[in-house]
Amino acid sequence: MATSLGDAALDELVAVLQAATSADRDLMSLWCAGYATKLCSVFSFPPLTGGERQLALILLKKFVKSGWEKAAGDEGGEEVGTVAESEKEGVMSSLYQALAFEESKLRKAAQAVIAEIADIAWPERLPSLMPTLVNMLSNEASMVVHSSLSCLVLVAENFGAEDVERVASQLFPPLLSLFANEQVEIVVRKQALSVFTTCLVALASAGGEKMKGLMQAFQPVLDEWVGRAVAAMQHTAHEGGRSLRGIQIEAVKMLSSLASPFSKYFLEKSDAIMQAMWSLLSNASAEYERMHVRRSTEDEPVSDEEDEAGEDISLNTLLSEFSSLVMQMAEKTRLKKKVKIMMPSLAKLLLVFAQYAVSEMSLWEDDPAEFAAMEEEESFRSNARNVAVDILVLLQETVGGTIVMESVLAAAEERLATAEKCKAEGDPYWWKMREAVMYCIGSLSAELMDVAQNGAEKKKKKGGADRPATSFWPFHPLTYLTHIVMPYLSNEGTNPVLQHRSLWSMHMFSFVLDKPTAEHVFTAAVSCLNQNYHLSLRMNACKAVQGTMKHLDGQQITSSFAYLFGYLAMLCGEAGSDLMHICIDCIEMAIKKDEGRAASQHVQPISSMMVLLIQKQAADPVIPASCIACLKALAEQPSCREGVYAHALPAAAEALARYTSLDSTVLEKVTMLVEGIVHSDDGALPVQVWSAVFPSLITVLLSVDDDAVIQQGTATLKAFVRYGHTQLEQEMDGVGTPLTSLLSVLSRILSPTLSDSAELEAGGLLHLLIRYCGEALSPVMPDIVKAALSRIATSSHIVLNTDLITLLCRLTLLHPSAMMTLLSSTPSPAPDSHEEVATVFFVRRVLSSYADIHSRFGTKVVASALCLLLRDYANELSTVAVKGKQVSADNAGELRTRSTAKDRKVEYEVIPATAKVLELLAMTYKEEVERREKKDGDDEWDTDEGEDVDSDEEEGEEEGVGKKSPFAPASDFFGLLEELKYAEDGDIDIEDDDVKDDPINDVNVEADIVQTVKKYAAEHGDALASSQASLTSAAVNTIQQILEVQ
Repeated sequence: MATSLGDAALDELVAVLQAATSADRDLMSLWCAGYATKLCSVFSFPPLTGGERQLALILLKKFVKSGWEKAAGDEGGEEVGTVAESEKEGVMSSLYQALAFEESKLRKAAQAVIAEIADIAWPERLPSLMPTLVNMLSNEASMVVHSSLSCLVLVAENFGAEDVERVASQLFPPLLSLFANEQVEIVVRKQALSVFTTCLVALASAGGEKMKGLMQAFQPVLDEWVGRAVAAMQHTAHEGGRSLRGIQIEAVKMLSSLASPFSKYFLEKSDAIMQAMWSLLSNASAEYERMHVRRSTEDEPVSDEEDEAGEDISLNTLLSEFSSLVMQMAEKTRLKKKVKIMMPSLAKLLLVFAQYAVSEMSLWEDDPAEFAAMEEEESFRSNARNVAVDILVLLQETVGGTIVMESVLAAAEERLATAEKCKAEGDPYWWKMREAVMYCIGSLSAELMDVAQNGAEKKKKKGGADRPATSFWPFHPLTYLTHIVMPYLSNEGTNPVLQHRSLWSMHMFSFVLDKPTAEHVFTAAVSCLNQNYHLSLRMNACKAVQGTMKHLDGQQITSSFAYLFGYLAMLCGEAGSDLMHICIDCIEMAIKKDEGRAASQHVQPISSMMVLLIQKQAADPVIPASCIACLKALAEQPSCREGVYAHALPAAAEALARYTSLDSTVLEKVTMLVEGIVHSDDGALPVQVWSAVFPSLITVLLSVDDDAVIQQGTATLKAFVRYGHTQLEQEMDGVGTPLTSLLSVLSRILSPTLSDSAELEAGGLLHLLIRYCGEALSPVMPDIVKAALSRIATSSHIVLNTDLITLLCRLTLLHPSAMMTLLSSTPSPAPDSHEEVATVFFVRRVLSSYADIHSRFGTKVVASALCLLLRDYANELSTVAVKGKQVSADNAGELRTRSTAKDRKVEYEVIPATAKVLELLAMTYKEEVERREKKDGDDEWDTDEGEDVDSDEEEGEEEGVGKKSPFAPASDFFGLLEELKYAEDGDIDIEDDDVKDDPINDVNVEADIVQTVKKYAAEHGDALASSQASLTSAAVNTIQQILEVQ
């Protein structure tokens, strides 16, 4: 045997492993008869290393997955790539023996193979499985018992309810015997419970009456298991020198599997279960505070983090499983009331878990960067304090109402009182209690304000869970911040961690600050940006600055600008991407608030910093855009613009000149930078702007093939037209002028050789050129129209097509006669088209694309063009046939089914274009009327929200929940919230900047449609009457309304 497993056999194993990572057909080509037996010989051969034996088991698992059973319908002898029937018994025997191997990796690999085979063949074709595994449960070696149990867990994961029913009488008694025996190793008892829990999940899959029947049959067994699990939960985690937490975690998992599918049974046992839950969490919280929060030396024993099998049994895991159990209960109506009852007690215990552990605080001193990462990154959400807060957030989302938030505030009030008492007695850990309260309330800021705004002070409903007694309700954030948080913003004698949390709290509640509070916080936060402070403290100071700055006037920003920029620039060098974005956002906001007064003295360092970050962070989805927004804000200040051009544009021009060696992402972001900062108030850009970057940009757009660069570069050309159109109008003649360069680029980007995505900005660029340089473009206008028509014919991109159609409609409004003459003399651009001239193609595309135009500006342009065509070119329109209403080619009386509908041929009426234009104008008229009426209604809208709040507060006082306290109302917060809401959700123009001041926006589409339809009715009454048969009833009614308008 030893010689047969020499180098050649191992070489073959390596070759097969390599094949296993490629296509299955390559692996199949290496399989041969008896291959499973050979692999068993390898993993059962002790002289080989563990890695080689494990490799054999991994390959066997992959092999049996597709080769254990012969394909259905196969006849005759054994096929290559299948396990022969004569092999199977020997393979299973080897695998059962492998469950007793000393190396845990081999045992786990064998368990996985057995579970794979069981999923394929058990029970009919693998009758030995359950008797063998159950017999191993009585083995004297606990390792073998544990291995068998682990295998049973994997096997049971594929069980259905009928499988559990099949094995219950054979499996459950020995499992219960193991779990109930306190002399058995903890890890074995835990695994026995895990098998039973997995079977419970399978039982729940039956559903309906079947599940109810199974529940009745197994209730005596379930009673025994639940009773013992509940008893285990009430023990302390360490008894007799052994940790019971693994069993307790598994017990909580078992109860979670019961709560949702078996809620009626759970409710019957709820008193005992909730007592056990309370006992478990109380013991765990006491242990957490004693061993993790208040542990003073590293020599003291720490709770077990892993069991003998290497599984996590930490308090973090226990709390996570407890969270799952509570959520399962909260989601069931029957059990939600129980959750409400336990909320006051639960909130108190969760505030204990919300304290910093010693291991976390050691990072504060030893590794500030790691501590900062722990505070910011999602990967740290599994620690106890974050799990505790997440439970409260999820409970608020699930339970709803005010009970969760009231319970949190009652617990917070009690905890703060305890902290003050501990502080007076000299307890060195008092600050952890206070910090935990601020952390919880700050984390729940959105939930607290949502509950408060939606009627937290209304009268309590009769009955239900008892409300926790607290003078903190109703919650008022400004008073909370003033009395609880603000005292720790000062740096004199303040615990730095509390200062760090206070700044964070101000950031979390920044949306409710009034101006005096914001000024105080801003001053304190700016001083904490100093490099002498802890990194996490500086990070939260930055967030507090960001939150408070919007409440301040420009003068205070101006006086602090130099310090603010200097500190934020230093912090950018130490921060990760998320905080760097906040720093840059703060600088941008400061520039806007300052209005160039102090920023003009810092243009060079700001510009240099932002350009450097754009190039270094080009692949980041956020940072370059933030930097560009910052430079744009700087360029919009007249006193800073020249400095931005002097420092930022040369760097951008240099980068563009190196386009052949630059990554396309960097090139795109540099191009975006130019677009962001090119700005002028009078349509005339300085000469150095044109000379610095415009030639390089043109070269890039004529040379590169990257879609993103072309799209962004075209958008940048729009900025040159938008802010420099005066120069373009003045430089109409001569080769090499900006205008001729622009036309060269347009010729390229309208070419069918480029992709649609590369050309998305082409329509917008043409709109601006026609708006500002229409006369200069007159000689080449026919070429532009033909290029646009050709691109519409070949493009499938809705945005590109609608932009170009809108452009052609604009030209029709500006030069109707010339446009119609050109279209009528131009061949249709549609490939394989039966349309003789472009007029037909244009009209059909406008009408078919009208529904795809969603912008207000686009609708006005196209609707106005349709009005013009119907008024002045109705005869030409009437000759164009377009698609009308849908009709079915089937017999009207045919019974329609899904199958016949799928194959039914759908046809459409053919109607004159005039009828379709009338239908679209009728639809647009209706929309315009609705928009006008809605706007008129909004202007008259008023709210009595403040009065409702006052009445609610009076009700709260009557019931004793509005007593004077640090959390009691100090000002009309709800009025402030309404103002903020109005500011955010008001009637804001969301159109593109390029069309806000366009003269077309002044067109009254509603009046234009009325005038047009009336004129058409007067001149083409017969045609209008005959068109009505082709229109929808809604369109006919709307046209009648238009005709009746006075």
